[in-house]
Amino acid sequence: MVEDLALSYMEAKGLREDDLLTVEFVEELIETAKGTADAYKVHQMSALYGWFQSRVMMRKFFQDQPKVTSEGYDLEGLRNSLRAILD
Repeated sequence: MVEDLALSYMEAKGLREDDLLTVEFVEELIETAKGTADAYKVHQMSALYGWFQSRVMMRKFFQDQPKVTSEGYDLEGLRNSLRAILD
């Protein structure tokens, strides 16, 4: 299910393996991973279930992206970048 989603999404959008993730894909991936875990009744204490649930953390990547202005990064963007590196 998850692999099918990735391959069909890439084909539909004309993407390659080295292209960046999009918010749209991540949202679809989160829903597909949740549906797969539910459909196969993956135990909540298993590593596989943990992987499925951790896909939600992919949203954080997009939320933590620094804002770029015509002059470079803003102060909040630099703070977020430094926090991400140090955490």
